[in-house]
Amino acid sequence: MKEYMKSHIRCLFLVLLAAAVVLGCPCLPPPIEPTYEEAALTPAILERLKKMDGYDIKNYQFILSSRIKLNFVNPRPNDSTWEKEEDKGVIFENILDKTDITLQNKIIGEAKIVQELGDEILLRVYFEEKPNEAKYPAATYFLVFSAKKSDKNAYFQLKYSPGPDTGLLSEDKGTLTYGERTYNVQFDGGAPYLLLRFEQRTIVVESEDTRIIRGRIVKPK
Repeated sequence: MKEYMKSHIRCLFLVLLAAAVVLGCPCLPPPIEPTYEEAALTPAILERLKKMDGYDIKNYQFILSSRIKLNFVNPRPNDSTWEKEEDKGVIFENILDKTDITLQNKIIGEAKIVQELGDEILLRVYFEEKPNEAKYPAATYFLVFSAKKSDKNAYFQLKYSPGPDTGLLSEDKGTLTYGERTYNVQFDGGAPYLLLRFEQRTIVVESEDTRIIRGRIVKPK
């Protein structure tokens, strides 16, 4: 019986000791991990970036919101004649030299210049490293995105020239210049726009006015 009581008391002591260790430790909240987010670039966000120390548009990572396809078709004749026994004829042949450039959804890019023309803000963004391309300002492999300065919440959308002439493909939205050529531009839905990748943090700073009010006693005069 004594051995049973000793064993029981020993187990109870260990349980109480473990509880004291757990309850005695301060329960600290887990550290807040930075979250990387994406937000549409707007004139308001651009103004906020400009107010930062050491502002340089080249320091920020931009992201393409959706897929863009550039299409170039160059037709050239390849005419010839044919002879068969006593018959002769001519063959009119057209060869279409076709080039497709696809910019995938959510690819990252680098901005090089911001230009303001009246109420329009223009932003050049480079998404590819073109071999043997001369450095800026001679570089030409970029896309232009624009937004109205007066609309602080406007998106920086792809700038292109829409028109009734859709070329050879009915999916074409319009044209734009990329490199040395003018391409038909294709995309699904609305015009692609720029996203800004950023890290969201929240820091709470206790002010000097922080206090606990415990009431006020009326003192007799």
